[in-house]
Amino acid sequence: MAITGVIFVVRIDCCQYLFSDIDITVGNQEAIKGELSSNQHCGSVTTAPTFGDIVYVPCIPITLGKYVVVQKTTGQEGGLGINEMLVYGCKGKQFVLKPSKSLNFNFRFG
Repeated sequence: MAITGVIFVVRIDCCQYLFSDIDITVGNQEAIKGELSSNQHCGSVTTAPTFGDIVYVPCIPITLGKYVVVQKTTGQEGGLGINEMLVYGCKGKQFVLKPSKSLNFNFRFG
């Protein structure tokens, strides 16, 4: 899959400060807990958004892979403070920006 970008919807009730110092990588290697991904860099979020913000991270250049890994780069434990994540990409000859996968989650690391 060619990944063109990732959209994050930040939680509206709390914890937006957790969604900073985030690195997004794309590739064929699964994430290993406790290690930074060695997949190709897609983009980063360096500053915390506000409650309910929608954050778009484009993959420039378009990045190939089956895994999209979202990781904290500071080693800080805790959640990511996001409500929803949409991965945009294309398959084959179709170059259409549409969600390839949508996740609703609320999780914590560590």
